[in-house]
Amino acid sequence: MLKVNLEVQPIPKIYYNNYAFKVVVKGNQWDHDAVRFEELFKWLHDEKNLPNLWSDYTSVQRNELSFYFRKLDIAEKFVNEFEDIVTKV
Repeated sequence: MLKVNLEVQPIPKIYYNNYAFKVVVKGNQWDHDAVRFEELFKWLHDEKNLPNLWSDYTSVQRNELSFYFRKLDIAEKFVNEFEDIVTKV
């Protein structure tokens, strides 16, 4: 179980046959807090946070941005770092 301060909803499936953790953040690539999104994308591209960016997945919807993670510890680190913009775990 994720150790975060937000309510965690159980997932109904394994996303795209690979990802057990889905994290949704406020906004999308066009409507967002520019400073936080810059920090978010820097975090995602930092190898100490996410050793293999391409093994995880980003999806843009009309009103939100979803991140799919394979590993519990990476999903947990991401949620704890960006708790202020995370809307769903």
